[in-house]
Amino acid sequence: MLVLSTLHTLLSQVLSLPHLHSAILSTPSGQLVCYASDPFRPKDEIRVVVGLSGEIWQETLDNGTGMVDSELGRIMVIPVDEPSEEQSQPPPSKTYQPLMLLTLNSTDAVEWNELQAKGKALAKHLARSLGKYREHLASPKPPPTSHLPSPTPIRYALAAQVHPEPKPRLSPRLNLVKPTETPRIADPHILVAPELAHIRQNLFNLLGSAHPALNDLLHSKRYFLHPSKQLRPLLVLLFARATNGLGEAWAHKNWTAHREQACGRDEELDRPLSLSGLLNDSNPNTPDHAESFHSVFSLNKPHADAPLPHMEDVYDTPFSILPSQLRLAQIVEMIHVASSLHDQVSSSDESFGNKLSILGGDFLLGRASHALSRLGEAEVVELIANVISNTVEGAIWLIKDPVSIQSPKEAWNSYFRRIYLSSASLWAKGARSSVVLGGCREGVWKEVAYAYGRHLGLAHQVVEDAAEYRTSRPPSFSAPLLYAWESRPDVITPIIQRNFSHEGDAETVHHLITESSALERTQELVQLYASQARDALGFMPATFPPSDSRAEAVHSLKTLTVKVAERRW
Repeated sequence: MLVLSTLHTLLSQVLSLPHLHSAILSTPSGQLVCYASDPFRPKDEIRVVVGLSGEIWQETLDNGTGMVDSELGRIMVIPVDEPSEEQSQPPPSKTYQPLMLLTLNSTDAVEWNELQAKGKALAKHLARSLGKYREHLASPKPPPTSHLPSPTPIRYALAAQVHPEPKPRLSPRLNLVKPTETPRIADPHILVAPELAHIRQNLFNLLGSAHPALNDLLHSKRYFLHPSKQLRPLLVLLFARATNGLGEAWAHKNWTAHREQACGRDEELDRPLSLSGLLNDSNPNTPDHAESFHSVFSLNKPHADAPLPHMEDVYDTPFSILPSQLRLAQIVEMIHVASSLHDQVSSSDESFGNKLSILGGDFLLGRASHALSRLGEAEVVELIANVISNTVEGAIWLIKDPVSIQSPKEAWNSYFRRIYLSSASLWAKGARSSVVLGGCREGVWKEVAYAYGRHLGLAHQVVEDAAEYRTSRPPSFSAPLLYAWESRPDVITPIIQRNFSHEGDAETVHHLITESSALERTQELVQLYASQARDALGFMPATFPPSDSRAEAVHSLKTLTVKVAERRW
């Protein structure tokens, strides 16, 4: 029988670093079985390729082999299935599912013929070994979807689905919400309004600073005090309400929260990250003055903890949202505000304002990292830490020299990568982290949360870009400009190549955006992402008890897709 170590060895043998860098074995439904890749490659990219594999396989089923050029390089998908004696190759029907899918991912330096030869040889070898388990592996499965195993679409292809001349359609609300599925809650904020208020009231405890200028900057009403600005915490809280109790670890999570509440430990989550002074930040026994550096601070023996309740204790009122999930919502908002502060930095000579924005953002990221360590969940720490690095990488993509982009297709790939890193990553991984904190370490729920958050985060950023194009001089590399570029490459390509350096270039592009169908196609793209976020919720439990708050949370999540698509929050 093949074991994972054997599979990993077989997959490793086909690699040719640095160009042929990943070999992945997955099920047709999008479940990762085993992979071998460059050790420095992020896990997120492996998940993305797994999600793409099922989509590529469905789109190229008739050909027997799927080949796609993507922003992650060349991706080849080969079915692992030994044909029966009566037929020389698997039937190219839409219901056919191979035993496994073998995916090879390489740079453009590897020729397609070479990829195909290596892939087919390995697939044939794997098929001989896996064929004996056909009865167990080849059970009927629904076709894989792009929005559950991995919500990453073939991005340029997705944008290209929007026809240059959009057909007349119903209003966005009717397009996304069927009459029989009308959400019962008009405003998603209502369901978790007490928790959002708690977050706003306690957030400043995490932001204590001894410098008045930094305090003034961080306490600005513009950033923290208005509920409508809290879209990302809202997402975290709604998924907490929707999935708490579904995971196998929920009983332990709920018991732990009650145990900490009984011992007074839950108050630690709301204590300031530092005291009012500076020199005794992590050592409260240290005097807060310069002389403290001349002597050792006093040491006290640790006191015994209060007795803990027994695991057998039963609680009549389980938490609907755990304290750790409330703290996660605060951390997500802090990271968002830090990113907003960094985005405020301009190229003008405002040295103090720019430096203060940079330092304020850095301070918030430090505070978020400090608070993150209190959550006690390694997977969540990894996810949110990855969000911070994603945000930085997205900012780097934003300042990339646009002259280096030669075609609309290349620009689309760059655009989608940038808005995922700088914006949608926080939505997706924040939602996923909330589900993990609720005890769903395994299973489909955290994948649903990631898919929903990612698609809705992309929809939010695209609709924001469409709203801001009028004030951007020159126009940014966002969906309206890229759709206009597709319609008039003869005019826009030279303007982009000279980086809008001639007088009137910006006005010309703005005119082309307005006169073409660019804005309409952009709105269609927003609707497409919003509908995919709604589709991901289809994997939530189909029925709920009438009193179950999970039903209201899922309906609120559906309503949120409409509000984001229509920019009503």
